[in-house]
Amino acid sequence: MLVGRATVDGQDCDGLFDAGLFRVVAGDVFGDWSYTGRSVPADDIEVLPPSRSDQILSGGGYLVEGETRAAPARPPNWRFKRCEATGDGAQIPFPAGIEGPLWVECELAVVVGTTLRDVGVAEARRGIFGWTLLNDVTAPELQNGGDWTEAKSMPGFAPFGPWIRTDLSEERVLQGLDCILSINHDEVGRDNTRDLRYTPAEMLSVVSHHTTLRPGAVLSLGTQPPLIEANVGDEVTLMIEEIGAMTNWVVSGRADDES
Repeated sequence: MLVGRATVDGQDCDGLFDAGLFRVVAGDVFGDWSYTGRSVPADDIEVLPPSRSDQILSGGGYLVEGETRAAPARPPNWRFKRCEATGDGAQIPFPAGIEGPLWVECELAVVVGTTLRDVGVAEARRGIFGWTLLNDVTAPELQNGGDWTEAKSMPGFAPFGPWIRTDLSEERVLQGLDCILSINHDEVGRDNTRDLRYTPAEMLSVVSHHTTLRPGAVLSLGTQPPLIEANVGDEVTLMIEEIGAMTNWVVSGRADDES
């Protein structure tokens, strides 16, 4: 099942993407919901980020040569991205006043379906709602010592979507899904989720001991070096096997600038 959000006739709606249609639903997609009977062609809608949550986090990363997931070399790292989410087709504003470039990253993200607080790995796994794509955009010039919060939290730095796939198990993810980053239609980076440093459930468990994760929270799981640079005018496309693809454009200044 592909769960998402879209603007339909001027209204923001929850719904399911199915056979080229967006089927509008009523209720809470993380709880009780029902079909409204209203469907529109997916090509006729503006796609929104598939979760309304303001909890967007990044962390984890990938194993390096010689490491195994059973005995990782260092503990999990994670951080909040303090910016409003955007969706497929949105602009990535290049912040005024910096020379750049930006870093763009094709990351698998896990979406939480239940409240998680101080949970173990098994409970965290049961709390997984589904999977989406997230571009963990960063302006490295704004990195402040060891604190990456500002560098990762400028407006437009959290595009994710285009939907949440719910019928994919963590086991399948860890078997390996290709994650491909393209700029201007040229492939520039490729990871595979079999090399994730920590399992998604392990990451959720760790984070839940520091903050309460609510339904709809999104945690992206990192990428591996080298980090890819993007500049104004670039078209950035993320594709993750069995989940989908998302494209955004780097523009000058604020997202609502006409330039």
